[in-house]
Amino acid sequence: MRTILLIFWLGLYSISAQEVLRHDGGLQLFEEAQIGIFSNLDNNASLELNQGLIGFYGNTNQTINGSLPVDFYDMELFNSNGITLSTLATIENNLNFVAGNINSIGTIEAPLLTFNESAFHTGASDQSKAITPIQSLAKSQFVLPLGTTDYYRPIEVAFSETSFDLQSMYKWVGNDDSFQSNYSINQKESSIRTIENQEIWEIENVMGALQVTLHWDNRTTSSETIEDIDNIIVVGWHRVDQEWHNLGNSETTGTRENGTITSFIFDGPDYTAVTFGTITNSNPKFEISSQLISPNGDGIHDALTFENIDEMPNNVLEVYNRYGILVFKLKNYTADFVGYANVDNAITRSKGLASGIYYYILTNKDDGEMFQGFFYLTPINN
Repeated sequence: MRTILLIFWLGLYSISAQEVLRHDGGLQLFEEAQIGIFSNLDNNASLELNQGLIGFYGNTNQTINGSLPVDFYDMELFNSNGITLSTLATIENNLNFVAGNINSIGTIEAPLLTFNESAFHTGASDQSKAITPIQSLAKSQFVLPLGTTDYYRPIEVAFSETSFDLQSMYKWVGNDDSFQSNYSINQKESSIRTIENQEIWEIENVMGALQVTLHWDNRTTSSETIEDIDNIIVVGWHRVDQEWHNLGNSETTGTRENGTITSFIFDGPDYTAVTFGTITNSNPKFEISSQLISPNGDGIHDALTFENIDEMPNNVLEVYNRYGILVFKLKNYTADFVGYANVDNAITRSKGLASGIYYYILTNKDDGEMFQGFFYLTPINN
């Protein structure tokens, strides 16, 4: 189908001397219309495009600014020197990266690049991505196309309960002293051996149970982290405890040169940053069998179970909800927790516990060793 270009020139004009395309109202795109912009864009009127593509092209850095935000249906970047956002740019459908990076004056608290609920992106690579904070709105899963000037460093996020918002930015910290003051690698849980000290992904305004997938790369990730990929875990900086927590390793792929690791499900609002860590022992003796507990009677993950629990008969299991309230406690645990509380202060003993994140502590009464972690409980059919 032939491309159709229809533009209503009501207050839209170009100031060539300043190389600025100024929009003061009236621009509309219909069907498969496309506009190529080779200058800066100064937007001072409502620009909500529910059709068509606007592309940014050239070989000098372009800016998008003005007094009002811009809503793009489809946007394309083909400028090796990139674009800089000084006003909010929202993607409604597709952002196609070809060449160049998107930068902005935004912060992780107030990003200037937003992907709406149905939006996606294509073509992100070392040559083209966002080097600025990104906001993802009402998505159940999304790959945020983040990175540095030279390297593509995405983070994949997946929510367990429903679709939520999330803001994130990537930081290659190198030898930046502020990293130690904000995210000390010495403040960590005892199960963690080392913390990645070169790169982190900050997260903000997260709601609900979250799972992240990080990509390691020997060009940006420290050699200490990837020297033994069997020992890699995801770690998260806890907002209240001000230390790194072990967020686990549910799956890894790749080689020492590059690969991915997926965390366990964790309570997103509790954390402000994630990165790689390592553990001393890659095969804990009493691992949880499944992080997803679904007591629906189908025989699959109906109960909270642990690998090799029969080798530790003298044990005590405690389960806490996200508010730190004890909801289940049992000596000599085997596979007894199926979503119901068994303590007197739990108000839902007969109805079953609400779905969500729960935390467990499994204690070996013979030597006092504790195994801690968390799981996600799906709704119970009462």
